Amino acid sequence: MIAPYAWTFLLAAIPFAIEAGAASNPASEWERRVPSPSLDPAVVIRIQVDALRANSLLNEGIKLTYSFASPENRRSTGPLGRFTAMIRSAPYDRLLNHRSARYGHLSVSGAKAFQTVTIIDKEGDETRFLWVLSRQSHGELKDCWMTGAVISAQNRAPRQAVRRTGKGTNGWFSI
Repeated sequence: MIAPYAWTFLLAAIPFAIEAGAASNPASEWERRVPSPSLDPAVVIRIQVDALRANSLLNEGIKLTYSFASPENRRSTGPLGRFTAMIRSAPYDRLLNHRSARYGHLSVSGAKAFQTVTIIDKEGDETRFLWVLSRQSHGELKDCWMTGAVISAQNRAPRQAVRRTGKGTNGWFSI
């Protein structure tokens, strides 16, 4: 027989157990995300940006992003270990665990697609990246949109304090 106070504890724990079981696990969702002709360029870009935002110490987000790299991109940035090191280096490290992303206009012309993504990184700094995708024309990835390049669209200077003078200023601002 269970003591009356134990029932209270068990009943109080049920909502948390249900919520934990119902909560989606981004890593397991990403594992199901593979290049497919059914994914349009905007979805491919969002999958990658979301994966990099939630990247873990095990680099699941980077692995997923690499799975959407075009064969040409993989030849120049791979294998995965080299790709991971590149993503963990400037300027791409700003994509990892960023605060938010804003998506610019998606431009599709034939088998090419371009979209600017503005990232607010974990320090609060803004950086723009240009995603360049191509629809694959042959092989097992035929008709899949794959990332050919991600280009830093601006050079962000390190945040630094600069002395500013003039009326109405407190004398300091960050750039």
